Amino acid sequence: MFNNYGPRQNPRYITGTIITQALERDIVELGNLTPKRDMCFVSDGVRGHMHVALEGNPGEEYVYGYGENISMREWTNLLLEVGSEEGYWENPEIVQREDRYRPGDSDVEELLVGYEKLNDETGWEPEISWREGAKQTIEWYAANKENWYGRVDWR
Repeated sequence: MFNNYGPRQNPRYITGTIITQALERDIVELGNLTPKRDMCFVSDGVRGHMHVALEGNPGEEYVYGYGENISMREWTNLLLEVGSEEGYWENPEIVQREDRYRPGDSDVEELLVGYEKLNDETGWEPEISWREGAKQTIEWYAANKENWYGRVDWR
């Protein structure tokens, strides 16, 4: 499973970093926003694991995600838009900082996951849209500050 996100995730991953900053201040400071990722909501990922365990072929490799790419800038905009619509914050400013870029060659420019094999063999496909996943994730962070405050890397 690639680029998992959702409630209870470590706030140092990109989704948690964006949401926790937006909940706490008027700016969101991030690194490189051009890489593209295939974001997979946690419940879709768990279902994918279950499909592999119950219906997959032993010894085979399976990969799965949402099946689409989104740039980190677009992902940030989506999260901030959903949070604004839901009343969690008012349009925080996005600030790109070079010191938040990943070092050297450790940042892959594009990751796209195909789930065709898993779908063909088990019928699995993602069920949670990015907007719905964003909403559920924001709700959790907003309601559970004690579980992430002090674990962020942006303070």
